[in-house]
Formats: sequence, C-alpha cells, structure tokens
Amino acid sequence: MSAQESKHYQQQQQPQQLVLRATKGLGPDYFLLKLLVSALFLAAAWFLRDCCQRRDAAERLRKSIPEALLRAFRSGDAVLLLGPSFSTPLGMCPMSCRELAAVVLMKSKNSLAKITAALKKMEATNDEGYPEESLGLASEVAGWNFLQTMAASHWAELAPNSKADKQTLRRRLAAAACLPFTATLSTTWRKEYDQFFRCRVGRNFGGYSALLSKPRVDLTSAAARPALLLWPALYGGSFFASTSSSSTIPAEDGASPMTRTKREAHAEAPWHSCEEVDRILDEEGPYCIFLRDVFKSKVILMLGWPEVVPEGHLAEALSTAWAEVRARCQASGTIPQPIGYSLTTEMIPNAVEILENYGIAPLLVTGRGVISASSADELFLTLIKSRLDVEPEV
Repeated sequence: MSAQESKHYQQQQQPQQLVLRATKGLGPDYFLLKLLVSALFLAAAWFLRDCCQRRDAAERLRKSIPEALLRAFRSGDAVLLLGPSFSTPLGMCPMSCRELAAVVLMKSKNSLAKITAALKKMEATNDEGYPEESLGLASEVAGWNFLQTMAASHWAELAPNSKADKQTLRRRLAAAACLPFTATLSTTWRKEYDQFFRCRVGRNFGGYSALLSKPRVDLTSAAARPALLLWPALYGGSFFASTSSSSTIPAEDGASPMTRTKREAHAEAPWHSCEEVDRILDEEGPYCIFLRDVFKSKVILMLGWPEVVPEGHLAEALSTAWAEVRARCQASGTIPQPIGYSLTTEMIPNAVEILENYGIAPLLVTGRGVISASSADELFLTLIKSRLDVEPEV
C-alpha cells in the first residue's frame, strides 16, 4: 500500500475511531437510551401518519354523503331508523324473535310433549310467514308474562353498564338528536332515549299522523320531534311492566315522572297470541300501511343494524314500498332514488341485489382500522351535521 493510500485509509477510519473512543466508557445504558429515542421517534411518526389517515378517511366519507340524503334533511323528509344494536355495548345484537321464542319455550314449565309440539310448529312456519309470529306461539304456550320477563331480563343483560359504554351511547344519541330528523323510529328503547327523544308517540292514528306530517319550523332538533317504538316492542316496550299494578319511570331534568300501568305495558307489546300477531301484521292494517307510507314518502337512515336490511315485517314493508316507488317513477319517466341508506362497517357483496329488492343503499364507513365500528355511526352523524351547517339550503 502506498503512502497516499495509507493516508486516505486513515482519514476514513478516523471518524469511527473517534466514535469508539467517545463511547468506550458509556456501557450498555447508552445503547438502550439510543434505542429508546429511536422507538419514540418511530412512535411519533406512526401517530402522525395515523392522524393523517383518519383525517383523510373522514374527509372522503364527508364528501361521499349522498346528496339525496342531505336534500331530505333540508326538506324535512329524513327519518332515523334505529336497530337493535344501536344501544348495546360493542354493537352486540340481542336475540331475534325466533331465538327468544325458542328459549322461552325450552324454559317454560310445560310438559315436554307440549314444548316439542310448539317447537315443531314454530320450525314448520320458519320458511313461511314472519319471524315475529313465533312470539304469539310462545306467548300462548308459556304465557305473556313469562315471555316479557325473559325479554326484559335478556335486554337488561345487554345494557351499557360501564361508564365508557354509557358515555358512548349518550354521544351517539346526542349526535342523532342534533340533526333535523323528521321523526325517529326505533326497534328497541332504553331510559336514555327518553332524554334525547322526548316526544314519544304511540302506535295509533294520532302517532302515525305526527310521524308522517312535516315538522314544525320551531322544532329545530330531532329531540323535540316525534319518536316511535316499533312493533313488536320486544326490548324496551314491556320493560317497565311488573307484577304490581303500575310502575314508575324515573324522569330526568326535572320533568314529571311517567307512570305506566301494567295494562298499558301489556298493550304496548301486543304479541299475546297468534291471532293478535296476525292482526298487527295484516297488510291492510293501520300499522303496516303506516310503515309503507313512511318508507315511500321519507328517506330512511338506518343505524345499529346487524344486517343491511332488517328481517321480518320491516323487510316486507321496505320491499313493498320500493316496488311502489319504482312503479311511480317508471310511470313519470324519472329515475328512482334509494328510499333509505344503511350504515355498515363491512363490505357488502350483494349490495346491488339489496338495492334492487329493497331500495336500500349500503354506506360503507371504514378503512383498514382507520374508523372503528363502534364510532362509525357517531362520526357519520357528525359529518352530516357539518355538511348541513357549511352548505345551507339555497
């Protein structure tokens, strides 16, 4: 090696030798500190990246809100349809009508032969008719009081008991109550609902008229507009019934308490017999006609549903209303718009089929963990409000 090459090699090795001499006496603690600093930098970089992803996903979702849904809010034609998973922790779904009816039959004090015959009859009618018809059969065999007690007990098990779950439910309800929904329809009910949806109406002519009419201009939030607990009111409707003659529902914010008698609770959940269920589900009955009128004349936003389309009589009402809307649009030469939108956090492979049969368009609210399923509905409602505030009606 020449003298010039040797000098060049020494110059290259000099920085490394300086580092070695500088760290010679530091020991392993120095390298642990260096590793910790590097980990903190990586964590900060990951956090910033995650924040940017969340912001970008929320902005994309905000821009993807259908214009037809925004127009429905501005014209007073938007209706909120809350499903059974809206008020349960982590979106847990309560037992369906058939599942609860089967459990009630198995736990009833009837003879084994009678229980077996009832289960076979219920299984035979699964492919025909509505799943809600199993409630009438279970009520006839096991008794209405036992059935409503089992339903109330199961619903209480799914109540948000922890502080975090209660706060999450209140945030969801507050986000929904801030939007100008014409009305709120719910398949379940909890005491927290009474605080945010104060104007609760019954399943009668007056209640149906209030839900179908245009909202008053002085009612600026959905909290002051009519809300209805849909039939069969399996979870929440008969919750306040007890063995005593009446039960008191505690009021909030200084309002006078509501007292519901056992007879009123009995009438609110009319599935005492198969004949009673058939009467309620009569296609020409007032309840089914009301559902079809709502789905035809309003735009539905569905939250808290395990499936995009609910089962039973609600699915039948959606299908019938959508068929009438399509026929009306075909006669007038216009393009039919979806009659409702359903929030989902998973890809729906049969979305086109659902839209074709029921007129419900799935809205995907997710993005590789950027938006969690538990906060999807709250985020979506907040983004709708921001669009309505920034883009007022022209």
